Amino acid sequence: MGHENSSLEAYAKRSCFIPRTVVHHWHNPGLDTARVLTTLTPASIGPTYFRGLGALLAAGGPLDPAQVRDVMACYRLVVACLLPPAS
Repeated sequence: MGHENSSLEAYAKRSCFIPRTVVHHWHNPGLDTARVLTTLTPASIGPTYFRGLGALLAAGGPLDPAQVRDVMACYRLVVACLLPPAS
């Protein structure tokens, strides 16, 4: 990791380290549900960040990019790119 435009294939029990300030995202290209366990040290964002995003997901329907951006902004996170909805 650490190279621009690099990717890492994750599988069960795989781990990776992403340094602070590195732009990154998660993507599940498969059809099965994926689970990600994220650990932040020091804890710059906490459970409330993930609850905020969870509330947007629980509302159903497509995510509103402006609402995602608003939740992220509360934690000084910046949207680097939002992919268009799958068709």
